[in-house]
Amino acid sequence: PEPEIHCWVIRSKGEHPRARSLLSPAELDRAGRFHQSRLATQWSFFHSSLREILGRYLEHEPGKLAFNLAEHGKPCLVAFPELHFNLSHCGDSALVAVTRLAPVGVDLELERELQDMQSLAERCFSEAELDAFNTISPERRIASFFRIWTRKEAVLKASGLGLHLPLETFDVPCGPCENWSITQVRSKAVADGCFRLIGLDAVAGYAAALA
Repeated sequence: PEPEIHCWVIRSKGEHPRARSLLSPAELDRAGRFHQSRLATQWSFFHSSLREILGRYLEHEPGKLAFNLAEHGKPCLVAFPELHFNLSHCGDSALVAVTRLAPVGVDLELERELQDMQSLAERCFSEAELDAFNTISPERRIASFFRIWTRKEAVLKASGLGLHLPLETFDVPCGPCENWSITQVRSKAVADGCFRLIGLDAVAGYAAALA
């Protein structure tokens, strides 16, 4: 239905049984370029599953869906532009959002120790986000970092601009975000800079967000 946004969690279970019949030649070529077979298998599983999910909504053979890339690289469906979707995967898990409401973005990241976490925060967070992050106690810094990271990434993906949208032009909530929050982008690159954002408790040990 028009006002709904559906989120799907996918867990990789090895080879997808229909990958070679579902994926396009370009997708099979992309999977074949991974240096590690495990990564190729996961990528194929997630993108085959994405086709199956979209095929259910459209009542269309998933292997015959044609994808295109928008100006800044965001995938879209050639024949069904009204169905918005986004895929994010990390490790053995993936998250897919599907809606007819508006362009959508999701991000999923495994919460883990990063040696350059502070320098990444200084480069990628807005001034307000960095101020909030620097007040976080040491035992909560990993969860806080990925909470902010996934929310910013979800907005970038929903905008369709990706990293062409300057990271310092918007602030995401740094605390709990269990209900919809409004994020305003301060950039002329986005015609309507108002995004709705929510944190997702999708997979244990992972941070996730939807915009």
